[in-house]
Amino acid sequence: MWIKTVYLEGFQGEAFSKLFKIVDVLVAQNELEKAVLEFGISIRMFYDQPRQRELLVAKALKLTDELQDAPLAESIHIAQKMAQARFEGQA
Repeated sequence: MWIKTVYLEGFQGEAFSKLFKIVDVLVAQNELEKAVLEFGISIRMFYDQPRQRELLVAKALKLTDELQDAPLAESIHIAQKMAQARFEGQA
């Protein structure tokens, strides 16, 4: 059981790192909307990791502020609410 848990934590950390690389590339290409959408997908994927999710939400909302895109910001808030509800349903 311990080995499986360590492996999963390592995998999730690797996935988290890869996500930021993808987003960095999108931002460098000035594809901010796509970067925010990647964050939205990831927020729902990391539903069981509230601390990581908060980081994703903060970074996504920073991008939506730069874009001045309220509907896109709302999509991030909705993704966060959905992830939190799923997380609380497992507890």
